[in-house]
Order: sequence, then structure tokens, then C-alpha cells
Amino acid sequence: MPKTLKTKYSKEWLTKAETNQILNDPGISRRDELMISMLYWCALRVSEMAAIKIKDINIKTGNLTLWQSKKSDDPELVHIPEQLIKSISQWSRENKLKPQDYLIRSQKGGSLSRIQIYRSIKDNARRIGIKKKITTHSFRRSRATHLLDGGLPLEKVSRFLRHNRLESTMVYLKISINDLKKDITRIDDDYKQ
Repeated sequence: MPKTLKTKYSKEWLTKAETNQILNDPGISRRDELMISMLYWCALRVSEMAAIKIKDINIKTGNLTLWQSKKSDDPELVHIPEQLIKSISQWSRENKLKPQDYLIRSQKGGSLSRIQIYRSIKDNARRIGIKKKITTHSFRRSRATHLLDGGLPLEKVSRFLRHNRLESTMVYLKISINDLKKDITRIDDDYKQ
């Protein structure tokens, strides 16, 4: 019998509608919107998000270089969607960020802590009425699930998430299948007498 993978991260994920709701919330600060967008669209781990400096972002190629990755000592490239590149450029200009500056800074100019990022996400989710236990990892999990549901092959999602093993990515597939089962059961309940 195969060993099941256990994770310390929240198993909660956001639907596409919930993701749009939090990203398009008029009450969200620009900083939090950028931070959540990076976590979701680039499927970043919280430690990766906190470590991003302006010099790690190549606006021309649309790539982010991760120097501190949980899974590798080698730098890894992550694609940044075009709409997010525009937001990063604007944020960088407005905040007069230099290459050595963190993309999202604390009040003292250093990187945000994991706790600060988590609290920001929790507060934004609560404010707009999302009842799920949302953590920083929920955005990574949501992105993976949305890509799988959209038909992207498991191997490509695994590569995008920077997983070393396909089994790690299969945890996300299980969530997607479970959600599908719930929807099918709900629909099938209409046929019960």
C-alpha cells in the first residue's frame, strides 16, 4: 500500500470565484493585492514571497529568479504573467524601489515575516466574508487545483510548482477530484426519489 503524503499546510483552497473576489476587492491595499497576486499567479511559497527583491524580477522576460527555494539550492525561474508584470513595474516605480530592495517591504524596509504575510491574508479573507481557513499556502494550492481543473497535465503543474516528485503534486489532484465528487454527488442527489 502506498504511503500517503502528509502536509502541515492548510488543505483549504479557493475557488476561482473566491480568488477573484479577494484579488478584485476594492478595500484591499495595493501592497496586499500585489502580495496575494504573486502568491497565487506564481504559486509561491511564503518564504519565496518574503525573499523577493527587485533585482530578482526580469521585467523584459517576465521571469522571477528564486534564490531561496525550499526544495533546491539552485536558483529557479518562475514565469510571471503579463498583467502581474505591469503591477510590479507600477509598484516599483511608485515606491521608488531599488534593485536591492524587497518587493514587499516591512515598515523598516526589510522583508515581511511569514506571520505578517499570513495575518494580512487572514484579515483580507475575513473582511470580504471568506469563511475558509485561508493561509499563505492556500493560494499555491488554489493555483495548482485551477490549473489541473483547466486541463494542464499533471507533469506540467508539477514543474510549475517546482516539485521534485510527481507524488507531491498528486496531493493537489486529490483535492480536485474530491471537489468533483462533491459536485457530482450534489447533482446526482436531484435524481433520488
